[in-house]
Order: sequence, then structure tokens, then C-alpha cells
Amino acid sequence: MTRSVAIRQEISALVKNAEEIEKNEKLTEEHKEQLKDIAEKLTELNKELQDAETIENAQRNMGGGKTVGGTKKEAAARTLGEHFINQVGKELAKASGTFSISSTEFVNAVEPHLTGDNDNALSPALTDVDRTVVAPYRRTTITDLLPAREIKGNALTYFIQTTKPEKVGTVAEGAKKHQRRYEYKSATDPVTKVAAFTKISDEMKEDAQFIVDEINTSLVYDVELGEEYQILNGNGTSPNMRGILQRTGIQTESAANLDDNLDALFRARTKINTVTGKHADGLIIHPIDYQRERLRKDANGQYLAGGAFQNAYGNGTFKTDPDIWALPTLVTEAIPQGTALVGAFRQGAKRLKKGGMRVESTNSNGEDFENNMITIRAEKRSGLAVRIPQAFVKVTLRAQA
Repeated sequence: MTRSVAIRQEISALVKNAEEIEKNEKLTEEHKEQLKDIAEKLTELNKELQDAETIENAQRNMGGGKTVGGTKKEAAARTLGEHFINQVGKELAKASGTFSISSTEFVNAVEPHLTGDNDNALSPALTDVDRTVVAPYRRTTITDLLPAREIKGNALTYFIQTTKPEKVGTVAEGAKKHQRRYEYKSATDPVTKVAAFTKISDEMKEDAQFIVDEINTSLVYDVELGEEYQILNGNGTSPNMRGILQRTGIQTESAANLDDNLDALFRARTKINTVTGKHADGLIIHPIDYQRERLRKDANGQYLAGGAFQNAYGNGTFKTDPDIWALPTLVTEAIPQGTALVGAFRQGAKRLKKGGMRVESTNSNGEDFENNMITIRAEKRSGLAVRIPQAFVKVTLRAQA
């Protein structure tokens, strides 16, 4: 077994361990520390793997490499971006000048990043290239709060219960039993496409790590952010999906003033429980609104959520971005400022998906071929089914007392 194979096996084991941890409905501080340790270890292993592959490639070039059926083994790609690199040379040589890759939905365990301050850094002939790889932070998105359902068609028809659940009580011997009435209305939601593209030059293509970064950290991230915006705010007019905040039937709550903001968020949590019998499991808030609440102080000048170096009055442990009312809190600019969303996300809605993230590339788009350019496109087909609209509460926050 070569060193690179051993490292890949270790990476695979760490990724599986991280996936098991992330299956927990609520991540504890211990879970988050474990994921942080795994991310750091993956970064180290990724560097070791690069070094090992460099040595092994050199050995193969000198005739020491192993072959299968007369063909040298090709290193297995660890990410979608690396798979793109493995194919780009051979595929672009084809007459069509076009190729396509797709994968099942996944979160990259290691997302490489190439450091460099200008375009010249992409050409080793002009300057040295720092090929140091680090794993950038991937923030939680709304897709982490919603369960996903794979569908084969282009839309999903489902049923929404319109009657309020009634309590079933006991009955005396021979007495009339309680009658339950269930009324439903149907709803249909389509899957829509969220996509973006970028262009790179042939010179950029020659620097593999740049392409890995371009696909895994920039383009794919932007598509995921666009999907998050649609899930929250889409107006339902084709080709937009209808976001949670635009759904008929969601509940509302409003803060009377600045001091009532946190209370309003708790009242929203209670509304979900009393109206639907479900329990809130997430809260989404704009960064400016979160900052305002995070920096608020009491009459003694103490931060409500703990100060810059310690918790309130020196008690407890410090947490960088504490959850609000123990609800997993997602801070995102995708939700309008002054609005927060409290919801029973896992029970109230499902994210529809058809396939996973798809990346396609061509050098025959427009004038790409004659200009030595390559167009890279990332897209995913996604939709939203809100089965229990009352499981979500739109909260209006106040910025002034």
C-alpha cells in the first residue's frame, strides 16, 4: 500500500466520522469541537497527501509506477473540483470541445484555496506560486435545517392539513366516541434551477489548485447562497420557487419595541408549539439584527449574551455566536433586515432536490475558443414543500426603543 492510499483511507475515515456527528439533530459544544479537530486534521492530511502524490508521481515518471493493463493508475479525485481537473485535459481535446460532470449532493470535506494577489500568480513562468492549501470555513445554511427529499419528476404534489388538531379524550362505557375530522388541501411545488457561471483562461487551467478553489469555494458557494435566498424569499413567479416568508398560512409575531425583541422571538417559539403541537428547532436572523441583540447590555452595563472576553458576570463558558433561546441560530444576509424566522424546520417543510450540484465546462461558448477561455457553470435543481405553514413564524423586530 502506497503512502497516498493510506492517507486517503485516513481521510475517508475522518469524513465518515464527521458525517456521523452531523447526523445529530442538535450539535453540542463537544460535537463542534470534534468537528473542528477533524477539519484541522483533514487540512494536515491534505498537505501530506499532496507531498506523497508528488513523490509517487516522480517515481512513476522514472518507471517505478505501477500499471494496470498497461495503463498507469490515475489518482482518485477527492473533491468535485479535483475530478474536473483530472478530466479537463483529455476532454477539452475532443472535437466537441464540451464535457459535463455531475455528482450526488455532498459537502466538501476539504475545500482547497490558492493564495495569490494577481493574475500573474497563476503562471509559474512569470512568478512563483504558493500552493499552500487551507480548508476555508463553510457556514451553516438553511439547507442544514431542512430535511431533503429526492424527487424524480419536476414537481411534487402534497397535502396540507387545514383543520386544527383536536385533543382525543376518554369516554365512558357505552358513550359516544369523539369524532375526528381531517380536512386537507393540495399544494404543488416545482423544482427550479439555481445556477451561475464563471470564465477562466487557459493559463488559469494549467494551475490545478486555482480551478479546485474556483469550483469548490467560490462558484458552488455562490449557488448555495442563491438557493438559500430562494428558500426564504422566492416570490413563486416562474422561475422562482415560493419561499417560506412568502407562504400563505405562516404565523406572524411583532416586537413592540427594542426591549421586546427577544421576548417576541420566544413568543414565536410558543406559538408553533401551541398551534401545531410541533417544537421549534431553528431561528434565522439578519447579521445586523443579530449584532444588535448580541451587543445589548443590561442596566449594569453587562452584555446579555456575555462580554468580549467572558460570559455575563464571569459565569459559564464563552461562546462566540450563542444561540438565541437555545434554538440553532442561522445568521444570514439572505433574510431581510428587521425580520426573523422561527420555525419547526424539520417537521414543517422539506427541501426538494433533483440530483446534486452539477458542474459543466466548455471552451466553445461564444468566443471562448478563439480567446483561449473556458466557461465553467455550476447549478442545482431545488424546490421547497411547506407541509405545515403554521410551523413557521415571521417575526418583526424593532431597532429603536
